[in-house]
Amino acid sequence: MQERARRKGEVDRFQWFCQTCDHPLHEESFTVADYNADPVSKAYRNFFESEAFRTCKACGTVMPAPEST
Repeated sequence: MQERARRKGEVDRFQWFCQTCDHPLHEESFTVADYNADPVSKAYRNFFESEAFRTCKACGTVMPAPEST
């Protein structure tokens, strides 16, 4: 399946929520002109490499980073 072409200036958003209380943890936004730049991987890397982004400000739960394979 191929990603649809984005309109000029269209913004893609990636959001994560606390697994315990559903409070928003973090959002990444990208204006994507070319999906070959792999914004999805960049968004996930930015989120999972930051314990601050993964820590819920409401209840303190830390979403675990995925284990490396």
